[in-house]
Amino acid sequence: MNAQLIEPTSIEELREILLESSCLMLIGHGSRLSGNSVAPTASLKNFQGITRIQPEDMTMSVRAGTSLCRLRKELMELSFGLPVAPMGSIGGAYMSDTSGRLLRDSVLGCTFMLADGTVVKSGSSAVKNVAGYDIHRFMAGTRGSLAICLELILRIDPIQNESDLVDAPAETLAVSDPTQIRYMQRAKSIFDPTNKLNPGIWGFM
Repeated sequence: MNAQLIEPTSIEELREILLESSCLMLIGHGSRLSGNSVAPTASLKNFQGITRIQPEDMTMSVRAGTSLCRLRKELMELSFGLPVAPMGSIGGAYMSDTSGRLLRDSVLGCTFMLADGTVVKSGSSAVKNVAGYDIHRFMAGTRGSLAICLELILRIDPIQNESDLVDAPAETLAVSDPTQIRYMQRAKSIFDPTNKLNPGIWGFM
């Protein structure tokens, strides 16, 4: 990677970096990064930790940069799991093409930062929540091109042992479906009209 790597430690610092950048590449721990970038790259690996866990409701809130290895270990101690392989960060998995689709049904809500620095929330910890639009479900698999994932509210699944866990298949970052690309380009023009976040990911600059 040829670009400057920036590792903000707070939402305020991330917002300042975003507003000062004409474009910004986003990564969690970098495990799903493909190719080189000449744009500044912001890593969310400092956005770590479970902020709330309610085993009785089978829900939890976790910051986007939290390691999936760490998350799996902590959940297994409570006999819970998530349908994703323990590689990289939970935010990176949520935003990736393959893992994001697997996680979609487990995501109850999300806190995002939009390209203009605004922080917004979608969904809640209620498992049956019919209020508003499910933007957090729409964002799954969008590869950080529409907004920055800061924190996720997840439904966690009870397990008996590690063999009960279902891992995601290996991620494939190449997108060749013209319909999907056109759809994401249209969404990009709405959420990020200046093409600031992860420019070029959907085949255009």
